[in-house]
Amino acid sequence: MDNFKPFDNDSQSLTIGSGNGITFENGLEDIIIYGDTTINSKTDSVVIDRLIEVLTAIKNKLPKK
Repeated sequence: MDNFKPFDNDSQSLTIGSGNGITFENGLEDIIIYGDTTINSKTDSVVIDRLIEVLTAIKNKLPKK
């Protein structure tokens, strides 16, 4: 996951996908997600796996309710 550590710093960003991609900007309080990418029948499943990995890492750092 390119060592993306959700909420651990305010200096990381990670871009996943083709074109501009989806960018995750890390912060101590917030994570900003922006951009766009196209997923089609030719998209490498690694792109989807990386998106899921980052979102899961973010989810796991959130308080349990």
